[in-house]
Amino acid sequence: MRIMVLGKKHAVAATLVFAMTIKSSVWQLDRIDANAFDSRTRHSELTMGQVEAEEPSNPTRKSGGEETDYALLPRWIQRYAAWHRVKKNEFFGSANKTSDAKFLVLVCQDGKVCGGLTDRMRSIIYWLRRAERSNRIFLIHWTKGFSLEYFWMPPPGGLDWALPSSLPDRLWSCVRRDDTGGLLDVHSETRRREIRTALSADRRVICVATQEDLNKEAIRANFYSDRNETAPTDTFSRIYRLLFEPTPELRRFVLDSMEGLGLSPESPYLAAHVRSGYPLFNVSWFVWPDMDSHPDLVKSWSENAVRSVVAAYRQSLESNASSSFGDTDGLVVYVASDAPQVVEYLKSISDQAGNAAVANSREGWPLIVGMETKDRPNIDLAKPKHPSEWYPAFLDIWILSHARCVSYGIGGFGRFGANLARTGCMVQHRSSRKWLDYGA
Repeated sequence: MRIMVLGKKHAVAATLVFAMTIKSSVWQLDRIDANAFDSRTRHSELTMGQVEAEEPSNPTRKSGGEETDYALLPRWIQRYAAWHRVKKNEFFGSANKTSDAKFLVLVCQDGKVCGGLTDRMRSIIYWLRRAERSNRIFLIHWTKGFSLEYFWMPPPGGLDWALPSSLPDRLWSCVRRDDTGGLLDVHSETRRREIRTALSADRRVICVATQEDLNKEAIRANFYSDRNETAPTDTFSRIYRLLFEPTPELRRFVLDSMEGLGLSPESPYLAAHVRSGYPLFNVSWFVWPDMDSHPDLVKSWSENAVRSVVAAYRQSLESNASSSFGDTDGLVVYVASDAPQVVEYLKSISDQAGNAAVANSREGWPLIVGMETKDRPNIDLAKPKHPSEWYPAFLDIWILSHARCVSYGIGGFGRFGANLARTGCMVQHRSSRKWLDYGA
């Protein structure tokens, strides 16, 4: 078991943290736009080096019950957000067709393998920084399944990554299913060098598609802060809130679900993700353990996920004496899993907590909550009839992102949710993907 408890002032290695706000996050970029650019400067000549963003007059706002401090964003994203707005409006919203704007589009094309939700989302800040460094307008466009705009949308005043639906020009051919020209897929360092070269070239629109977790690459390249700038723990949460807020439909689903679970963003709860249906390597084939084929093994993983997050949370309290995390009395753990039986089993332990034998064998067992009645289809494989069939996966990410501490196992979903948790308290409760390591 690997435990990471990151202090509040930990710098960039604190990893990406995300909180998707329930209420609208109104970022005060209007003042930046008005003051950052000299109207006498032709937009076609505007470069990132010319942008100097001013601090807003009221940098701290309440959004969804959370403090949003604009001034804590890195200077590069403040400059880029202002530049992005001007350049995008110039290209799409103006009759002036002489714009020299260039674009970097993160795509998921119909007919291609895009991966699940976190496969599609976890590289965004890497590409955002690549776009900033190459003076390109960053956009996101999904044509496989439902578009991202059915779930998350740019907040008012935020960075508008949405691509207009009507794109008749051949300039945009690489975002279409029938044209892979310019589509770059990241899978090696050599390929990444090719991408850096492509981004510095004159091609107006570059499309990229990747399932890789590029967060380590971004940290290695110091992408998250400017030189001599220390990023607070929740810097990456703030960057994501600059990009995303839930659609009204998803927001209603989140609010209703949280109320039904007895949770709220302000209430202290923990979260555990259990990926039981993940293939394990066994010499020359795979094993797919589940509650039916290997019940004892899956139950042990599930209990360990809960115990691990409780232990990590208690350790975080000890190492952060001045923290506002709360205490360990009456702990609540939200369990997310690809197997409803996991949630049912862990909740059954809570239901038996009054039994003396159970209480003695599981001392300190928390209250377990979860949504075992909701399916979590892999959005790359499932073919739902309505966007709402994907809502539970987005709900899990939101709940993980607001937990005081998160435990995760193997697979990308739980790790991504843990990286997005705002406090930096996280623990990996299972890491091996080899069947023989479990002695089964």
